[in-house]
Amino acid sequence: MHTWRALAAAIAAIVLYNLLQFLGHNVWMKGDYEATAGLWRPPEQIPVPLLVLASGIYAALFTGIFLRFHEQRGVIDGARFGTYATWFVALPQVLIQYSLQPVPHMMAAKWLAPAFVENMLLGVLVAAIYGKT
Repeated sequence: MHTWRALAAAIAAIVLYNLLQFLGHNVWMKGDYEATAGLWRPPEQIPVPLLVLASGIYAALFTGIFLRFHEQRGVIDGARFGTYATWFVALPQVLIQYSLQPVPHMMAAKWLAPAFVENMLLGVLVAAIYGKT
């Protein structure tokens, strides 16, 4: 493994994932969260550093697992891995959240759609930075 490229890929993934999470939840879905405000912590009680840490852990693990199992086909591997990550992580997470909280079904769908895009972009980014070895 090329350590510096792996580290660069992980850092880029952490930055991109946090940015996409912010845009998805604080911009695109802002109205959905406001409409269901009774289900969530008030904004001043949200532990933002914990959210950033969790997103960082996800992106770093995503990168590490991808680098361990990629098949040297560049961004195609990244896009494929992003798809797998959506099915293995995001889909079950959304279904569980939807089952446990009385959120509108369209809100659950809105959680899943950007997760697919986020994971695809993460995979492509990591593959592009790490490159073929």
